[in-house]
Amino acid sequence: MNRSPRRAALLVVFLVAALGMPVTAANAAAPYDRPDTAPAAVAAIPTAGALARTCYVSPKKGVSAVAVRRTASTSGTRIGLMYPGQRATAACSATRGGSYSACGSGSSPWWIKITWKGARGYVAQRCVNWTYSG
Repeated sequence: MNRSPRRAALLVVFLVAALGMPVTAANAAAPYDRPDTAPAAVAAIPTAGALARTCYVSPKKGVSAVAVRRTASTSGTRIGLMYPGQRATAACSATRGGSYSACGSGSSPWWIKITWKGARGYVAQRCVNWTYSG
């Protein structure tokens, strides 16, 4: 089947939207260049249909604590720890930052911006479950 790039991009946008995920220019134009284990809420800029969503993160099963950092890097100042059973309000987007090797094999540059105890911070995307409501 011969599809133009524009038609293929529209198909990706439709399928992603039908599955309830926010659609972005980044994942519509390059659907395979995004966070490695991102949930249904993966995106960079939500569409109008996704604006009512609130995203959350909590430590993955088996992770004893997740460092909350001031910047999206392991060299960023640690401003707290998130323990199992805790959750934080999060951006419905992943941010490319410094690479880390925690919570999986290989390395990943993907971080999630969160609000933790009134402060803005970042957590390693591989170390948390990323969910949304709305």
